[in-house]
Amino acid sequence: MFHLLPNELFYEVFEYLTTYDILYAFKGLNKRIDAFLSKYKKYDLNFISCPKWKFDFVCQSISSEQIRSLIISDADGTCRQIHLFFNLFYIRQCVNLESLTLIEITEQDSNKLLPKLSHLPNLSYLSIQSGDRTIIPSIQSPLVKPAHHLISKISQLSLKHLSVGIFSISQLQELLSYTSTLSSLDVQLYADTITVSSNFLSTTVKTEIRQLKIKLIEKSNITFYDIEQLLICMPKLKKFTFIAVKGFRFIHGDQWEQLIRTYLPQLKKFHFKIHPNLENINVKHVLATFQTPFWLKENQWRIHCDHFILPNSAHRRVHNVHLYTLPYSDQQFHLCSST
Repeated sequence: MFHLLPNELFYEVFEYLTTYDILYAFKGLNKRIDAFLSKYKKYDLNFISCPKWKFDFVCQSISSEQIRSLIISDADGTCRQIHLFFNLFYIRQCVNLESLTLIEITEQDSNKLLPKLSHLPNLSYLSIQSGDRTIIPSIQSPLVKPAHHLISKISQLSLKHLSVGIFSISQLQELLSYTSTLSSLDVQLYADTITVSSNFLSTTVKTEIRQLKIKLIEKSNITFYDIEQLLICMPKLKKFTFIAVKGFRFIHGDQWEQLIRTYLPQLKKFHFKIHPNLENINVKHVLATFQTPFWLKENQWRIHCDHFILPNSAHRRVHNVHLYTLPYSDQQFHLCSST
């Protein structure tokens, strides 16, 4: 029966299946399907939480040029997937690879792998998710050499989409000055411990970025002015997501309104989440700055607010505040403990 089905139908069905499911269900049924599987070049590999036997089965069943996307991890509980995978597959032969996500990659593997990515003609999306302080710099050492090496390696690629771990403002400025093809960027930021030129980007670079997600880590001391200077170089931005674990510097809707009106004329979607502790501040007045015609009528961006007074702080009236847009923009939701 299968030999009567057109190839187009297999292409359609395979878009709804994982690579493992495709190979397990169809491999070995007949010669025609085996020949089709051996020529299929749209395998999407996601090895997160993948057992070793399944990892081995998939890797033994396909070739390098058949991989379209790859998510691979060296996080705890894995079999050092990154190291094993690239011992089995020569990265330069992954010529049809369009998307690559590396999770908890080591410095050793990074130094071997990243320089070779420039040989992949179709690679347009790169995500590097790592807590290794030798790969992504720590707050205490914002300008270590490996961070610069990471930037120099990324800058050699013609990427359209990039997701990276913790960067400083100056490192992001350097990155943007070398990645003119980027249209989408996802980054975690902290401020520099050195003085950064406020005119570095705004006077020299106008990016092509249409979609931007910024997350400020808990100990970040980035100011609203820092964010403003960064956004000046992104006049084509259409979607902006801003998440701050604390974010007391970003509670003024009138400042956001002025920034968007002045520098982001094409912005259509704005996703926002902060939850600071505010002392002796009228929360209703804060929320009112997000309820002007600009927010409610012109753009229909509705900012929601949950808040309560922290226990044992009644004399200081410290409010735990959660300001956010819907649809919700983060994987974690901040619950008010008063309820």
